[in-house]
Amino acid sequence: MKRRVFIVERPLQILIVFAILDQLEDDCVNDILVANCFHGAAEVVSRFNNLSTSGINYMLFGDYKKAFLFAEKNKYEEIFIHWDIGFRTSIRLNRLNFTTPRSKIYVFEEGAGTYRDDLYTGIKKRIFSKIGVAINNGGHNKIDGIFLYSPEYYRLSVSKPAKSIVQINLNVSEVIEQNDEFLIAIFDGTNFIKKLKIEKSIECVIYLSNWCFSPSDLDFIQNSKSTKILKLHPHIKIDHTNIRSDFIVCPNGIPAELLISKLQTLYEKITIFHHGSSVARYVNSNSTKFIDLRIPCKN
Repeated sequence: MKRRVFIVERPLQILIVFAILDQLEDDCVNDILVANCFHGAAEVVSRFNNLSTSGINYMLFGDYKKAFLFAEKNKYEEIFIHWDIGFRTSIRLNRLNFTTPRSKIYVFEEGAGTYRDDLYTGIKKRIFSKIGVAINNGGHNKIDGIFLYSPEYYRLSVSKPAKSIVQINLNVSEVIEQNDEFLIAIFDGTNFIKKLKIEKSIECVIYLSNWCFSPSDLDFIQNSKSTKILKLHPHIKIDHTNIRSDFIVCPNGIPAELLISKLQTLYEKITIFHHGSSVARYVNSNSTKFIDLRIPCKN
């Protein structure tokens, strides 16, 4: 039986992997290798293995490099990664292609970065392009294709599109809708949601932190009368549960997309402050307002 592997290092990537699996052939062994790069990753893997009935195998690795080496060593027929950009990644992909020449290697969407073409500029961009180093996702010559949500936008956005571009059919909101309570349990959000249901409020305000966080980052919304929720970036592994008594702190590792989708069933109006997060791409926003704190407010 054919074997397929996905390497992930962020909670959102797991949701997108589920969407991709929904449209791929079933007669395949599927492994998901989770790099221990986000808060609670080990517990998430353990819960998947204990609670899931999908037949997917979940494995935890100390970092992304170790997960990649495992995939290389085990010679999967299909390998899915979220990133093929840069010199070091190019070395890994060339080695992977040498050791497992029959493997098909695919890139999958994992946020707005999938569509970026500005990660390298000037002479570095020109040199990398000439020597085969990818300057945009899907651009490496050893990549067989890319799975994403907006193929046309991708073609227009990047310098070197992938050889094959496959549209992902099931959106993230649908993945969440189909697996709502299961995913809440997997990402340790059950008690958090119970706490919110006790709150009596029509509106809530959510602060999605950047990779770095200081309690003072919350000062600008401390006087809000709405329910205030702090969602730290999943890569922040420190537990800030009791950092501010006026904020309800969400588990760091829960995908923001899952959090917001759940909150939309509890609150009539939601305001989300963020620092360029991709979350707005993946959730229904009828009752939700996104405010990018990187953009100056207009008076």
